[in-house]
Amino acid sequence: MQQADLAAIGSQGYKRFAKMPIKLLLVALNKLSNKTYKRLYPRYLAWLGVNISKQFSEYGDPWISPECRFDAAGYNLITLGDGVTISYGTSILVHDYSIDKALFSRRSEHGKFLKPVSIGKNCFIGANSMILPGTTIGNDCIIGGVDRQGRFPGRFDYLWESGARCGGYR
Repeated sequence: MQQADLAAIGSQGYKRFAKMPIKLLLVALNKLSNKTYKRLYPRYLAWLGVNISKQFSEYGDPWISPECRFDAAGYNLITLGDGVTISYGTSILVHDYSIDKALFSRRSEHGKFLKPVSIGKNCFIGANSMILPGTTIGNDCIIGGVDRQGRFPGRFDYLWESGARCGGYR
């Protein structure tokens, strides 16, 4: 992890306090004017530090659910391609603290890792999906949500890239 990345993660400052009231306004705006919400929400994500292009809303018909959770451990490590649609309940994680227990038991040190997440152009991420640290999703992919019973949260039902099936069929 480069020093610039670590500095950007800790530099949330006043944004920590301002982001909740702003997000509440955007959630209300989504109910009142979906078109305006679609235009403003990507700007809000860019303000938080998510890497998102200025042409994001001009490609296709993108939408990011207000119930989507972006990992505050490193907004700057998340990259969204133009025209992405992310359904409700999706979590995008850039950190993993699960190694902390094993590392502490062996070396008496605490640890974590931060890895970037990149979602390509014109992708669809289904409801309640979990995108884990270090994931790179190519252009024109469809990631299905959890199965209907919800027995296995984050499971990919279908994964297509450029119209051809490339894995994950249940």
